[in-house]
Amino acid sequence: MASQCVSTGYVRMASFLYTKVWRVKEFVGKSERILLTPDFALRVLEPRDSNYIIGTKYGKVLKNIPFTSLATVFVPVLVKEHWWGVCFDIKGKAIRLIDSIFKNPAEKHADNLNDLVNAMDTMFEVNVPGYQAGTMSNWRTEVINIAGNVDNKSCGVIMLSCMKACAPRFVAQYEVHDLVKLRTALMLDDLLSEYNDVSYAMLEAMLPRARTRGGSSGLP
Repeated sequence: MASQCVSTGYVRMASFLYTKVWRVKEFVGKSERILLTPDFALRVLEPRDSNYIIGTKYGKVLKNIPFTSLATVFVPVLVKEHWWGVCFDIKGKAIRLIDSIFKNPAEKHADNLNDLVNAMDTMFEVNVPGYQAGTMSNWRTEVINIAGNVDNKSCGVIMLSCMKACAPRFVAQYEVHDLVKLRTALMLDDLLSEYNDVSYAMLEAMLPRARTRGGSSGLP
């Protein structure tokens, strides 16, 4: 599965690209949408540092943004080559989960989710003015249902695509009609973005090849 999985490098690139696009183009003058790098969750789930150190290091993108000026913080999570996502919906006081493989991610990822919520609570306490420490654990948990044509190798593509789709407004269900087209659309949108400085070859190497009936297929 490793060769089929979206690389951490691609998701790291996406975190900078999407956050910039949301900030300076799509939601100018509106509450902030932020996609954290995958390194935050990796450090939380392989604890070598305290939540304070992790929150200080990876929360710089949130530094001095008032709590009332935040809309959503998206957190990509990679566990054993499986991508899933946690969306901290600040306005809705909800923690929304994205997982294209497991139908009950709140139960499947319960321990990891608890660790991530505690770490995010600390990150907000350290960086976000107006946040009341300890309240995030009381937010409700909801699951964004992933429906349609999914497999066990495209979790990263689906996670990123779903996060982009939910940036304007959260949906209860995200429909996947064609994985090849979804992958192509994701890559081309990222590649052609005026804020992207990563080459086609680098993006192609970072994304998995989508399966077709004839085998693996990349972009034409």
